[in-house]
Amino acid sequence: MPSTTTVLVTGASGYIACHIVKLLLEKGYNVRGTVRNLNDSRKCDPLYNLAKDSTVKPKFSLPNFGRAEGDAENSMSIDSADQANNSTTGWGKLTLVEADLTKADGWNEAVQGCQYVIHTASPFPADVPKNPDDVIQPALDGTLTVLRACKDAQSVKRVVLTSSLAAIMGQAEKSTDYDENDWTNIDSLDRTSDAYMISKTLAEKAAWKFVEDEKNPFELAVINPGFVMGPLLQNAYCTSLEFLKRLMNFEAPILPRINLPVADVRDVAEAHVKAMTCLEAAGHRHLIATSTVTLLEVATILKQEFRPQGYRISTIVAPYCVFWLASFWDKSVKLLLPYYDKFPTCDNSRIKKTLGIEPTKMEDTILDMAYSLIDRGFVKKTSKYVPKNAQ
Repeated sequence: MPSTTTVLVTGASGYIACHIVKLLLEKGYNVRGTVRNLNDSRKCDPLYNLAKDSTVKPKFSLPNFGRAEGDAENSMSIDSADQANNSTTGWGKLTLVEADLTKADGWNEAVQGCQYVIHTASPFPADVPKNPDDVIQPALDGTLTVLRACKDAQSVKRVVLTSSLAAIMGQAEKSTDYDENDWTNIDSLDRTSDAYMISKTLAEKAAWKFVEDEKNPFELAVINPGFVMGPLLQNAYCTSLEFLKRLMNFEAPILPRINLPVADVRDVAEAHVKAMTCLEAAGHRHLIATSTVTLLEVATILKQEFRPQGYRISTIVAPYCVFWLASFWDKSVKLLLPYYDKFPTCDNSRIKKTLGIEPTKMEDTILDMAYSLIDRGFVKKTSKYVPKNAQ
């Protein structure tokens, strides 16, 4: 049991990161997670709740979680079980510390004593940013800040970086059959509308260059998921849920001809954790996409499941011209235009052969996310709604 091994997870309150934290705790790792504000209970509470066997009382009154006594002001920790039970339950310890990607302060302390670092934190815009540097610079500078802290700590064996297919698929000359050797060509992109793709590409390239320039102070493995879907563990809004929320709330009466290479968030989390210790994962990128699905396929799955429960979900597909016009007043639509009617596919053999992950069925991914959106209040419950665990 890796009970003495400490793993730092940056951006711990994020959509993917929450699943990573949960999996690490289940495996008995001690987890140190960074958040921007320890007093933001909306983001911190779900993390505390992951350490579900806690017998520790909170430092101050907030419901449904415990916090350890005697911690420093800039960190809070929680044991999932007391010392007597920890060896039998296998659950690790969770500690949260404040650290912000836009600031250098706090990162050396956050990394100190950690054997592994999983760097997930990165801005993800919901629409076209007013200033692309608000997305690009925090991703690039933040990644380098974390890596410098890892080098200085001298305890880190390996860093697992959360990148994206966005760092792979942005190529004017290619639109399918991507593998780990492909890179997004940022020179062909629009700096404003494609800020996210540029940010992920520059951040990942900077990480590989850092390791090379610094003569391998630690090993690096990279995870490149597609469009991430699946159940939520957090209560705070994240950009990943917007697409499905719109479908479920009938905010998308017509659908664009968009095809998404979808990855289940649970598979993505498992890939991070396995890449942390798998010998063959070091020095490689790992593409994750269960399959490429059309928005119509997603909407059809939702309609079959939720129409009997009182939800209206459109399956009407509109031509390009409609969305081209809509992009002038809806910035989120503008983000989708470059991908209209493209059908990207990628080679995810490494996660199967090297990491031993069999991708989750697409229908389970979509429905589990939809149910969690309803249960967490992002989609209104109808009078006919039946929770999944009650069926």
